[in-house]
Amino acid sequence: MKSRMNQSGFEQLLQMKFIARFRKGGIRGMFVRNSKGPMNTPLNFTTWESFHYAFASWDKRGAARSPFLGETLILALCLLLPAMFPTTSNAQQSVPVGDPMETYLRFMQSDSTSSYHIRPSSYHSTEKSLPGDHPWANHSFFTPVEDHGDFSYHLYQPETTFTYNNHFAHGWNDGAMWQGRGINYRIRAGVSLRYKNFDLSFRPEFGRSLNREFELSGMRSWPYALSEYAMPLSRIDNPVRFGDEPFTWFHPGQSSFTYSNYGLKAGFSTENIWSGPAMNNPLILSNNAPGFFHFLLGTDTPYRTGVGDFEGKLFWGGLRESDYFDERDDNNLRFISGLIFSYTPSFAQNLTVGFQRVLYENYPDDGIGFSQITRPFQRFTEDRFRELQSGEDLDISSNNDFQGDNADRLLSFFGSWVEPDAGFELYAEWGRNDQSNDRRNFFTEPIRTRSYVLGLNQKIPINQRHWVTLNVEATQLENLEEDFGLQDPIWYEHSVVRQGFTNNGQVIGAGIGPGSNSQSVHAHYYNPRGMVGLSFARVIHHNDRLIRHFQYIDVFHRLNYEPEEEGVLSDYRIAISSLSVRKLHEAEARFGFHGVAFLPYNLELRADIYRSLFFNRYNIFENDMNNLNLQFTLRYNLPKMLR
Repeated sequence: MKSRMNQSGFEQLLQMKFIARFRKGGIRGMFVRNSKGPMNTPLNFTTWESFHYAFASWDKRGAARSPFLGETLILALCLLLPAMFPTTSNAQQSVPVGDPMETYLRFMQSDSTSSYHIRPSSYHSTEKSLPGDHPWANHSFFTPVEDHGDFSYHLYQPETTFTYNNHFAHGWNDGAMWQGRGINYRIRAGVSLRYKNFDLSFRPEFGRSLNREFELSGMRSWPYALSEYAMPLSRIDNPVRFGDEPFTWFHPGQSSFTYSNYGLKAGFSTENIWSGPAMNNPLILSNNAPGFFHFLLGTDTPYRTGVGDFEGKLFWGGLRESDYFDERDDNNLRFISGLIFSYTPSFAQNLTVGFQRVLYENYPDDGIGFSQITRPFQRFTEDRFRELQSGEDLDISSNNDFQGDNADRLLSFFGSWVEPDAGFELYAEWGRNDQSNDRRNFFTEPIRTRSYVLGLNQKIPINQRHWVTLNVEATQLENLEEDFGLQDPIWYEHSVVRQGFTNNGQVIGAGIGPGSNSQSVHAHYYNPRGMVGLSFARVIHHNDRLIRHFQYIDVFHRLNYEPEEEGVLSDYRIAISSLSVRKLHEAEARFGFHGVAFLPYNLELRADIYRSLFFNRYNIFENDMNNLNLQFTLRYNLPKMLR
């Protein structure tokens, strides 16, 4: 990247090779352009870009062949630092996205500090609307605490997660973790420091994946000429395997530095953002991928007015390419920006409605300017659409040569209706990928590239200390069948931003992946000792891929049929002679067991066990497989510690 201005001493300092390095990637990955280039390549960029590279370039693989010394020292520092300060308490904490306590609070429907449409959400342990008795009332999370003085600190509860896949890599909504075949683990710990209105949360995590070998699709990434590990027949940075070796990784995790005042919050963070009311597969933002570094500006808690409660968040950040997408060194960083807004009217306090708009694009060659900062407020003009359609000056070798549509735009509207007394919630989200070019197109083709989520939650109290909860959710990302030779954009893929809506090789939105559909049911039983539950999900993977590339898939089958035996056609050859889309859907039947147990010695154990049956994996006829996915998380849980 070319230098565009004289750099200050501070900017030059950001380019130095800091002491805290790992042999390859890890923290050192912050200060090199990318993990594929020379390790000592200097960078020249503005201060804004410095922060983007510093945090968006954290290497997923980390120190592939290095010990855990650096990561261990950082985590030990998180545990030892507070010993130098007097003990105080903090009355507010941010509940991590995906935490079982977050799900529990949502079913409780009495924590009025959040609508659960913009997460992570803040929880106040002194919230007056808490019921007097409920299944987990004795949990230390609900122990009332208060602030003492201007300075306070808390430790985060240390936790270790172990997962195992017996046949192939599988798993979603797990943040920075990569659940490869074999054993994988992750360790989290951290500290939260607060001084007046400033809040520093440092909660790094690191782990290791054995990443054992498994069979890949013979179709590979045709026709896009990507890595051998790329998702077959897809143009997206979403590899099915992260290389061919075990690796370690490091990530700043759910860390942030913010300033809060008058109900507003500003700062920067690497926390995962979850948007919309979906419980399992939101359309746009989730914790399926590593959290990306971003600047944020929004509400700290719902902003209460005479006409209702408002919540909002603006963010600008950077997305990083994985090592298993392409061999180019000039497209490893993308710029992302977004706006999320929700409103609960005073005249209908059970109703919450909102919208979100998220845009991502190749990182501009000339840096971030006013145009990029105001992206969430720009309209998708008809002129820009027509220029793109005309194909003028389209040069995919550059990051900003597109005078047409050089950014992918994701838009959704969402809402929920909650009946706290009945323990009932109904929610929905409707979205579009690559917005309409004008108002006329929006009304004439409203279902083009549309997707949706429909769901409901029901709490059935047996008594105050025993609950049964039910969640039913359906997510549809697949486009309608293409007519007249038109090809609608596939959700999370884009013709210009080649990596798609991903960060470090994982989809940022719904974990089911591009062009997929799912229907799921979860039933849980809560009592004072924890939770036990069952789930079932039907997932149709990558249906848009099947429809778009059916002709190639058909040829692949005919080139790989079983040979004739004594002049008699094999059953397989007879079957593929009449192949149709209906015979090649990649379907998954996923059975789950879930549990949370509060153990002696302040320990908390979470277990998620999934048995998946795959039909026509990779859209290959009768390529049926199964997989066992085990997930166990052990947490050390003490009062005054944060989750």
